[in-house]
Amino acid sequence: MGEFVKQELLDFLKRVGEERLKRIPVGVGSGMKREGQHGLFVYLKGGDRHFWAYYDLTTNKITERKLDVVRLIRCQEGTTRVEPDFDVYEIIDKVKDSIVNRFKQLQASPLTFKAPQNQIVNLLQTIRGQQQVDSLLVYYSTPLPNTLLRPLRKIWDQYRKDNEVARLVESLTIFADANPVAPAVQSGAAEVPTVQKDDLKLICWLALA
Repeated sequence: MGEFVKQELLDFLKRVGEERLKRIPVGVGSGMKREGQHGLFVYLKGGDRHFWAYYDLTTNKITERKLDVVRLIRCQEGTTRVEPDFDVYEIIDKVKDSIVNRFKQLQASPLTFKAPQNQIVNLLQTIRGQQQVDSLLVYYSTPLPNTLLRPLRKIWDQYRKDNEVARLVESLTIFADANPVAPAVQSGAAEVPTVQKDDLKLICWLALA
C-alpha cells in the first residue's frame, strides 16, 4: 500500500480510536466539498480482498490507485458534510461492474512476462490474500516496458540475496506507486483470483463535490 497510505491510516486510528471505528456501521457514507472534484470514493470488500476506487463523474473514469484515492479523500475532523447531487448507489453499481469485468479480462488470455516480472508474479501468487499483495498482483499482471524491468531487476536481485519477503513487498509497492501503468486486459500465466459481483460488499462511500 505504500508508507504514505500506511501512515495516513495509523494517524487516523490514533485520532479516532479503534473501538470507536469498530462501532461505525458498514455501508455508511458521507460527502464533502473538494475543489475541482465531482465523484465518489467507494470502499468494497470481497472475501479477503479490499477494493478502493474513485469514480470521477466528470470523466466517467475509475481509479483504484490507493495513493491517488487517499490524496483525494483526505480531510480534517469537523469537515462540513455535503449531500451528494447524484445517485450514489448507481455509481457503486458501476464500480462493482468495473472490478468484476477487470478480473474477468485478466483471466481471459494469459500473457507471458519477461524476467524478473514472471518470477515476481509467481511469488506474489504464493502469498496472495493480503490486501497489499492483491493490489500488487493487479499492477504486476500488466507487462512492464523494458525501461521498468531494469530497475525492477535490482529489487528482485536484492530479494534473492536477503530472502526477505516483507522487504520485497514493500519495495514492490514503492516501485508501483512511483511507476503507474494502465491496467492490463490480460493476465500473466499465473492464476488470477475470481471476483463475483455479489461477493463485493459495501463498506463505506464518500462523495466529493
